[in-house]
Amino acid sequence: MVLRKTIIRDLGSVARRVPVLATGEVWMTRNDPPPGAIQPAPGAPGGGYFPVLVSLAGTPGATAQSLGCFLRTGAPHLGVGARISFLRSDDGGLTWSRPVAAADTGLEADDRNPAACVTRDGRIVMLFRHYVYDTDEKWQRTKPIADEVHQVESSDGGKTWSESRLVPHPPVITPQPLGTAPPPDILHPYGQIIRQKDGNELLVNCRGYWLDRRKPDGGQWPVRMTWLWRSRNEGRTWEDPSLIAEHFTETALLVQTDGTLLAAMRGIEAGFPLSLSRSRDGGRNWTAPQSVAGLGILEIPACLTPLQSSGIWLTYGRREVPHGVRGRLSYQKNGAFDDPNTYVLLDTSFNSDCGYPSTVALDDGNIVTTYYCAYDTARPEWGTHCAALIYSQDDLRRAPVVGGV
Repeated sequence: MVLRKTIIRDLGSVARRVPVLATGEVWMTRNDPPPGAIQPAPGAPGGGYFPVLVSLAGTPGATAQSLGCFLRTGAPHLGVGARISFLRSDDGGLTWSRPVAAADTGLEADDRNPAACVTRDGRIVMLFRHYVYDTDEKWQRTKPIADEVHQVESSDGGKTWSESRLVPHPPVITPQPLGTAPPPDILHPYGQIIRQKDGNELLVNCRGYWLDRRKPDGGQWPVRMTWLWRSRNEGRTWEDPSLIAEHFTETALLVQTDGTLLAAMRGIEAGFPLSLSRSRDGGRNWTAPQSVAGLGILEIPACLTPLQSSGIWLTYGRREVPHGVRGRLSYQKNGAFDDPNTYVLLDTSFNSDCGYPSTVALDDGNIVTTYYCAYDTARPEWGTHCAALIYSQDDLRRAPVVGGV
């Protein structure tokens, strides 16, 4: 579907923006460095990269306004000394606790890419990717697969965390014909872990790839693939993977009211923009990816959030000028984001090192979106940071029109 008209609305101007973690230091980025950028010492306290936001309802001491945010601290976009930190808010995102290390495997490692949820028994479960680097801080591409995905848990609302443990990789599902597929060399969890409509399964996205892409028949495995892992014991073990799509990576998941699974997938190659796929059989089989109309190749990655109005709210990073975070609405049963309004949450990032929005809709009608930004030209005093934007569905209607095509 092609949008006949796009209306640009400035949601950021009517929302409240607060820092989740902002030390004031500006950290070096992978591309053009922001003003005052530094290379932090491994394990430094700042950062705020790749946040994942979850409701803490059902955990000890939590209310309907309690939120938990996982983010990466201790290193720039890539680098050793990184840990996954956890911060808590009990007032709907207005104020945040000091960071607590949820996962920290040491100054020689890079702990990154969290995926998280709350279980029925009130535990907070978080999966993450454990990287090891060589002496030049390049990825250690020969590290055994046993050192990739790890898990930690908290039974006291995020005050303390278990020791990190390895998550064994289930056999991977590959496109037909299967041939002989070794386990992926690189595998990452991503985003908010969701629950099937019947309540009996937790679903997490893991995406990965092979360093040696050669297949036995002389062909090549895709550059990236994205899978679904299942847990039938409240996150204690993960198994029974299903392939969602080839050529895609970080994938947001959502269960629609009729039980249909919706996936919003980040493309990794030219010709594969942010795309949607659906499954009506619990994630076993997926429709062919369909790009979200009107989005460019660098408007990635995404988060899918169900709203009280039965609509679906899509928030996504924008890694092209103007850099920042944007959102789209869908009220269609098929999840098509054909509403002409595009909502700007952030458009003042200095460069493309920004985004990874993660959104939760609260029971009081407020919506909270966290994101990271290496340097915000409108808030240079925050430095490299994670921030929360707090708004309502009424704010979506009130957001002023600032442009359109």
